[in-house]
Amino acid sequence: MAYALTKDIASDAPFCTCGFDLRHGAVKLQKSGTCIYCGYRGKLSGEHVFGDWLRRRFDRPAGNRTHMLSRPEKPRFFEDVKLVQNVEHNKRAQPYADVVFNVCEECNNNWMSEVHKLAAPVVSRLADGFWPKLSEDEILALSRWVAMVAINLESKARIQTSTQSHRSEMMAGKMPPGWRISAARLDTSHYGGDSRHSTIKLPIGIGEDFLQAQITYFCVENVAFHATSTIGDSTLQLIQYAGVAEQYLPRRIWPICDPPNLVTKVRVNKIALDRMHETFQSPFNKRSLD
Repeated sequence: MAYALTKDIASDAPFCTCGFDLRHGAVKLQKSGTCIYCGYRGKLSGEHVFGDWLRRRFDRPAGNRTHMLSRPEKPRFFEDVKLVQNVEHNKRAQPYADVVFNVCEECNNNWMSEVHKLAAPVVSRLADGFWPKLSEDEILALSRWVAMVAINLESKARIQTSTQSHRSEMMAGKMPPGWRISAARLDTSHYGGDSRHSTIKLPIGIGEDFLQAQITYFCVENVAFHATSTIGDSTLQLIQYAGVAEQYLPRRIWPICDPPNLVTKVRVNKIALDRMHETFQSPFNKRSLD
C-alpha cells in the first residue's frame, strides 16, 4: 500500500498551491507545464518516482495501491483544526511503478538519469539486506538519489515544497544544504514502494513568512529511507533545537558523519515509521492524522 500525506498550511484549504481541490478526488495528470528543475515550459516527461531501474530490479506482480491526500482546514498553530482529505484512491499497480510529470525530457534523460545510475548499486545492496561501509562518493550518490525521490514524492502529493535553490544544486551535481537523510533495515520487504510525505510551517518567522520544513520516508524492499529538509543547514539545526524532526533512523547517511554510522542489526517496522512521521507535526497541530 502506498500512502502520501500532505500537510500544507501555506494557504486556505481545501486548495493546495497548485489548485488541487481535495474535496473532488483525483484530477487528470497534466503532461505539459514547467520543469521544476530547469524551468523549461512545454511537454513534460514521465519521471518514475523511484526510477524505472528499480521497478525492473525488484519486479513484482501488481497489487492493490492506495493514495490519499489531506491538509488542515486553515493555518493554525497549537490548536486543533479540521482535517480536510480526499477519499482513498485505489488501483492495481507494481510497487515501484509510480510516475509523475514534473520534469522535461532533457533533465530526465541526462543528469537525472546519471543520479539513478550512480545510486543504483548502493540502493540495490541495501535493499537486498547488505549494509556495507560506503565511500564518500557512494554516500553522495545515495543522498542525492534519496533527495530526488523525496522531491518526486512532493509532486506525487500535488505540492512542491523544495526550494528552487535546492533543485538547482541537484542539477549542478551537488547535495543541497538543509537535508538530513537516514536509513534502517526493515523487518520485512512487504512494504516496498510505501511512502509518506508531509509539509509543515512552523511558528518561526523567516522574513514575512514562517519557516517551512518537509519530511519524507519511503521503503525499498528491506530498507527504509527517511529525509528531513528545510531551506538551509542553520534552519535545519533550528527546527531540531525546537524539538521538531529530531528523530531519524539508526544509520545516518547525510550529512556524512565521522566515523560513519554502520548500524546493521537494528530493524524497524512500518508502525515505527508512521509514528516517527507523525511526531513531525505534533508540536504544532494536536489533531491526530490517523
